[in-house]
Amino acid sequence: MRASFLLALMVWLAAAWPPSTAALAELRVTGGTAGAEQRLVVFEDGLARVELSARGAVHETLCARLEEGKLGEIRRALEAAGFEYLQREYVPARPVYDGYAYSVAYRGATVRAVDPLEDAAPPGLRAVIRLLQGVLQSVRADGRGCGEFLPGR
Repeated sequence: MRASFLLALMVWLAAAWPPSTAALAELRVTGGTAGAEQRLVVFEDGLARVELSARGAVHETLCARLEEGKLGEIRRALEAAGFEYLQREYVPARPVYDGYAYSVAYRGATVRAVDPLEDAAPPGLRAVIRLLQGVLQSVRADGRGCGEFLPGR
């Protein structure tokens, strides 16, 4: 009974949450003492979706529509970072306990950086992470339920 309910819920969520376009970029932030995960997906049409998870379970999903200027800024930063030339992982010289790992996916490439703002990652990747982290925080603060962004509403 429980498995069929979960399956039905997953099907309903997938059907109720079709993005209007493909994903432009995705940021995942994991770690810290609580082991929480934050996931930001920015879609080509400017929709930004944030999922907040703990211990593998999503407990909150928020959405916002980005202004065209912000979407352009994200596109330029992603292009400038040169994802095709980046390593797949950047780790600082000294271990960071209870730190955060940031994964950025763009055009089929995923780059992971552990505490990248401490110079472990190249400047272009750090700029992308700072920019997407700002969007994530903005959606967390001002986002609304994602159902409001479904087509026809």
